[in-house]
Amino acid sequence: MPKGLLSFSSHNDINEIKTEWTELDRKAEENGVRYVEYTYYQTYEWNEFLFRHTTRGFGKFASAMRYHLVRLDGRPFAIIPTLVTRLSKKVRIPSCRVA
Repeated sequence: MPKGLLSFSSHNDINEIKTEWTELDRKAEENGVRYVEYTYYQTYEWNEFLFRHTTRGFGKFASAMRYHLVRLDGRPFAIIPTLVTRLSKKVRIPSCRVA
């Protein structure tokens, strides 16, 4: 468990947290995180693609994307994207990877 002050914020638009997300992507690459631990399904580019296709046209009436940014001591630590189905109010993580 990380030591330090954790804070959380939620965002409706992926573009609001692009800087933080790309910073996490860069850190993973710099630290040589193995592919199985950090795949393209977790990158900003993949999730921005999902955001564009999920929140456009009639899809925006059926579901909404929500992004939960976790900071550790004020620095980005993790981002948890969720997809909320409006009618049933069910929540799922759309970027799950299988390893």
